[in-house]
Amino acid sequence: MKKEHGFGWLAGLVVLIGVGMLVGFVIWSRAIYAFGVFGAFLVLAVALLIFGWVYDRRLAQKYPDDSA
Repeated sequence: MKKEHGFGWLAGLVVLIGVGMLVGFVIWSRAIYAFGVFGAFLVLAVALLIFGWVYDRRLAQKYPDDSA
């Protein structure tokens, strides 16, 4: 017999995304309150740079440099 999955995983994914967006909005609003709009964009830029650096390092380990 084939097991039917239903929409349980989809509901969990929606809840997880919602909680993540709530946490992001709280951090964003606190940054605006503390540093102003420019400071909040600066905090966002730093967070994105850190994410990009970590992502790049993980890919660099996965695919070694083959330049002679």
